[in-house]
Amino acid sequence: MIGVGADGDSKFRKYFTQRFLKSPEQQRRGNLVTIPYESFDFVSVIEEYNNVRTPSIMFPDWRHLIKKWRNQLLNVKRILFLGDQVVQLEHIIKTYEAHRLESGLWKSDIFVKDKQNVKAATRILSTSVQQCLATWNYQRTISTQTYLKIGQNMLSAFTEPNISIRERAQLAWSAASFLQLWKVWINISGLKTETSFISDQTYRDFVLAGHSIILSMKIYSIYFPNMPFHPWMFGSNECEDLFAGLRGICRGRSNLCMLDMIELSGRIQKLKELKIKKHGVQCPSITPDWNDVENEIIEGMRVADKQVLKTIELLGMLPKLQQANVIRKEGDHLVYLNRAVENLD
Repeated sequence: MIGVGADGDSKFRKYFTQRFLKSPEQQRRGNLVTIPYESFDFVSVIEEYNNVRTPSIMFPDWRHLIKKWRNQLLNVKRILFLGDQVVQLEHIIKTYEAHRLESGLWKSDIFVKDKQNVKAATRILSTSVQQCLATWNYQRTISTQTYLKIGQNMLSAFTEPNISIRERAQLAWSAASFLQLWKVWINISGLKTETSFISDQTYRDFVLAGHSIILSMKIYSIYFPNMPFHPWMFGSNECEDLFAGLRGICRGRSNLCMLDMIELSGRIQKLKELKIKKHGVQCPSITPDWNDVENEIIEGMRVADKQVLKTIELLGMLPKLQQANVIRKEGDHLVYLNRAVENLD
């Protein structure tokens, strides 16, 4: 499998869209893997190399993605309107002051100096922070709680080792689906996405990541059914770790060539294996039950859509989406009339 990893680079984002976006031209060429679900917009392209069928897929780096999601809260040029309220960092600051121990937050997590700190971003997205927000003032912080929950869902889709195919699909799709409806609601409300919504890069990266994690499960079920599924290793961070190790070994050498890099990479891998063996650290080897994987994925996506619609109603976004004929209410059920999925082309 060829995984094209990226850390949010705009050129790679454009390449992801051109290469993997579902289109009539792609479908005519064939050799694709996708999910037969309404509004699922991306594919895995199957190439042949030396008579071996090789799937290729996009892998946006989840660490950069989570940092971007947290950093939207720090952007003073944006006021994130979400339903009847605004997503505010101030809510988290007040919660930290009232529940320092229970929240699990550090002072540096909310008075941020290092925007590249992944651990700080993941702490803000934790369940304990959402619970403390609800305890401090549930009604006032519903939008902020929802924002953190969406980020947590995407983080869990990539990092949770012991969840089912259906649960992982549900987590990934809930984030992608909610963002698409949120953006439509912003436009319908007459607000500007440049100042009232997350950045366009963050939006596109989240939608790409949601599709990526779902596609990767189907690819594994077809081509690697006996291999452990470790989505937390997808993306570009593994390459960054390797390059950091290379710099440590070859410091001071100015004439490093590709052959040297290959040789040194082998040494670094051996060192990692010895470290794991010495300290008894084992990465969980989870091989999911790939039986009926497509139906499991689709069921997870359906559950996610139902949850998203309930959240939309809770946030007070439903009336405008109904007026725009995006959603219709039938008794106790909400039904999509128009999936309102923006073309990422």
